Amino acid sequence: MIQLADALRVHAQEATHPDELVRSACQWLYTRRIVIPGPRRLKDWARDALAVIEASVLAHVSAAVPVARARELSALAYCIRSETDSTHLEWLKTPPRRHGPASLAETLGKVRFLKALGADTWDLSGVTLAKQQAYARQVQARCPARTREIKPSRQMIELVCFLRITLLELTDVALLQSSRRSQQLFREATHGYTNPAMAIAKLLGFDLCPRLRDLAERKLHLPRVFRIPEGLEAVTVRSVSLGAIERGWDELLRLAASIRSGRVSATLALQRFGSAAQGDPLHRVAEHLGRLLRTVFLCDYIAIEDFRREIHTLLNRGESVHQLQRAVYSGKVAPERGRRRDEMLAISGSHALLTNIVLAWNTSRMHEVVERLKRQGTRIEDDWLRRIGPAHFSHINFRGTMKFNVEKYADTLVQRRPNTRHAPSSR
Repeated sequence: MIQLADALRVHAQEATHPDELVRSACQWLYTRRIVIPGPRRLKDWARDALAVIEASVLAHVSAAVPVARARELSALAYCIRSETDSTHLEWLKTPPRRHGPASLAETLGKVRFLKALGADTWDLSGVTLAKQQAYARQVQARCPARTREIKPSRQMIELVCFLRITLLELTDVALLQSSRRSQQLFREATHGYTNPAMAIAKLLGFDLCPRLRDLAERKLHLPRVFRIPEGLEAVTVRSVSLGAIERGWDELLRLAASIRSGRVSATLALQRFGSAAQGDPLHRVAEHLGRLLRTVFLCDYIAIEDFRREIHTLLNRGESVHQLQRAVYSGKVAPERGRRRDEMLAISGSHALLTNIVLAWNTSRMHEVVERLKRQGTRIEDDWLRRIGPAHFSHINFRGTMKFNVEKYADTLVQRRPNTRHAPSSR
């Protein structure tokens, strides 16, 4: 049974409960046609394997987080937050809400809280990521009162792994939510709101870099008092009023603060800047500030080759994902389908799931190739990896492979000619 013990220790790297190892042991014995012993012996073997792995995990966690610091983390996790009546642990366990400004602010607040605890500096490389996620799921599924009842060593392992995994997951969530907000503003910019969208984006802390059509016909908008260099008069328009920006600056800041705090969405705010809002002072200040920002963007776009190439790379990356989605399914939705909201959510979610599966599969294979090349001594530049996207699909078979066992039913499917001979006619 030495081989079974070794196999159980391997499975224990990802398991957290003895029942999981009992099922693995039964399957291991069954595939090798070995008599399965009683459940008590199997559970003893499973507990022994988990104890060995847990002792190793405890050693790595203790090396990364000292015992005194772990006690401080435990006390802080069960401490009541000043803003609400819930504990910090319950707050961290709360899933993110919809992709809005308030949800992004809360996610960033959780990330800052975890980084203040030092979760980003803990070296848990000796514990597999699957094992860390398994311990984190135990904390997520258990109420905080029951978590405090387990033994201190196990509680320390689960809490440290939960904080570490939560930081990793919230970082991904923050990137997703921020990209959603950027895409929201970008969609508005491509529907005739370019200048106001660039102004609001700048006040929100990032630069909006859209792809502008008819680039040869674009003009540089400058204030009237600005001295224009020679050779640029033909492409320059003095249409920016600094006075209008100064007079409406406070109102524009209040609008940006409302978007950041979640009181109003970016889409609703930008809808105010349509053609019907030409006489609105807020529209005027956003339009003139956006003209200045677009002029700066055009100068950088034309003069800086790396900047222009980076924009094209990012935009082409998004278009490649759209091509992948069309390759996954390019047909039409039947008239009897997609009439209700739940049907549309199911169709859209299934389409996104299949697209993400292809992206994840490509990313995994690309990572394996890069790691193999690095082990072989091949130098891999980070800039090369930035130019490689996971949206290629020429090697993906979306329709599957169909194989029919025709040989088994050949006599039934194929009608053979009778092998008969005609007797000679008698004369």
